[in-house]
This record gives sequence, C-alpha cells and structure tokens, in this order.
Amino acid sequence: MKRALAALALIGLSSCSLGASVPAAEKAVVKFHAMLDRGQFQQIYDQSGSVMKSVATGPQLVALLSAVHRKLGATKQSVRQGWNEQVNGDGHTLTLGYDTLYERGKAAETFVFQVSDKDVSLAGYHINSDALVLN
Repeated sequence: MKRALAALALIGLSSCSLGASVPAAEKAVVKFHAMLDRGQFQQIYDQSGSVMKSVATGPQLVALLSAVHRKLGATKQSVRQGWNEQVNGDGHTLTLGYDTLYERGKAAETFVFQVSDKDVSLAGYHINSDALVLN
C-alpha cells in the first residue's frame, strides 16, 4: 500500500512540471518594471489577478507604485535571486525574489503570481528598500 501511494505521488509530481511558469513570470517582471518606469500604475493594477484585487484597491496600489517610482526613479537593473512554487488546494502560485537597482537606490522585491496553465497574473508585490524610506 505504501509503495502504491509513493508511486502515485511520483506520478502526480512528474505531471506538474515545477518551474515551467518561471520564464512567463520573469517576462511579467520585466513588463512590470517597464510599466512602472512609464508611470502606468493603474494599468499594472488593471492587469493584476483576482488575488491582488482582493487585497488592494486600485488607488492603494497606484499610490504605492507612484511612491516607488517617485522616490527610487527608473529601474536600472533587476537580478532574480530565487523562486518558489506552491501548488495546493488554494491554487498554484509562483514567487520570484529580485535584487533591483533603481536610479536612486537598491530594493529587494518579491513578486507573487497566480498561475493558470502557463499564464501568470500578478497576485502580490512587496518591496523592501532603505532608499524608499529615506529619499
């Protein structure tokens, strides 16, 4: 019985190609930064997934992104530091961590995406930056 359960678990894991959505999420991060640099804060919200819209209103996210852009300036470089993928009863999420250099400082950013097939939509954005507070 234990062997049968272990075999089923392996089959289930192999059918879920973990990491397959990472390239789509990386492209979404590049698009996010380009839109941020162009001041398209409302469009970022509009294109976000239902999870993001359930925890933040448009004006809340627009205010946050406006402050990030105003205080940190344009995106200069963003390097992915890692990723984490979770599939459970609540759905499929992919989290990417980035070290980002902006015009006026550095930031550690975390992007959370809802995954549906190979499509991703922004479900969360977190930024940690001394320059954001001090500028």
